[in-house]
Amino acid sequence: MGSRGAAAASAHEPAGRDLLLSHGIPPELAKSAALGGREAWEEFLELDTLLTAIGDGADERLAYQMGYPVTVQKTQNAQK
Repeated sequence: MGSRGAAAASAHEPAGRDLLLSHGIPPELAKSAALGGREAWEEFLELDTLLTAIGDGADERLAYQMGYPVTVQKTQNAQK
């Protein structure tokens, strides 16, 4: 791809980031829309880092949620 094609291909990346931001996507996630041209392993590494951060807080979230148990009442229709 020539330089003109490369420029055209990357011109949408900042617009994609701006679109995501305008729809409430956090900046740290929306930035990936403007990081085109990366190798696939770099994308997976960033995804792995994000998922690890989410998983790292799981114990605390579950402990918090256990403090607010949910009680489900059976209806007559559900007992049939």
